[in-house]
Amino acid sequence: MTPCGRRTRGSDGAQDRSAAEQERSAAVQERTDGAGRGKEDDGYATVWSVGLIAVVVAAAWAGVVLGLVVVERHRAEASADLAALAGAVRAVEGERGACSAAGWVAGRMGVELTGCRVEGAVVAVDVLGRAPGVLGGFGRGRAAARAGPVEAGQAVVGGR
Repeated sequence: MTPCGRRTRGSDGAQDRSAAEQERSAAVQERTDGAGRGKEDDGYATVWSVGLIAVVVAAAWAGVVLGLVVVERHRAEASADLAALAGAVRAVEGERGACSAAGWVAGRMGVELTGCRVEGAVVAVDVLGRAPGVLGGFGRGRAAARAGPVEAGQAVVGGR
């Protein structure tokens, strides 16, 4: 020690600090595996990461399937509209001619014509979509449409 009461290098204080550092180092070694990782961390982060990735992938897959089902429904609706228009063109030939034309168009569009009615010059059709592959298990897209001449005073929705 110096006359002021301070410790100098090599004095007992240095040995005290060295002993304290050794104790801390031993405590750290005891809590870790030597590479700086805690012994309590036995790969839990990896398990949680894999679980989170699985949830994200499942949600994405569900979104894709839902999107495909919606597309199938829209396809069935468009097919019904086109089949009704084809039937309306041939409505003057009667139910047989109109429903034949509607059935041909529905078949070409990849849907099944399940109903066809002619009421005057108006043709009403019902179709059932054929969902491909895995989507078949989620049901089939159903749609109905009517087409015919516009009468005086009848509103045309979506017309240009």
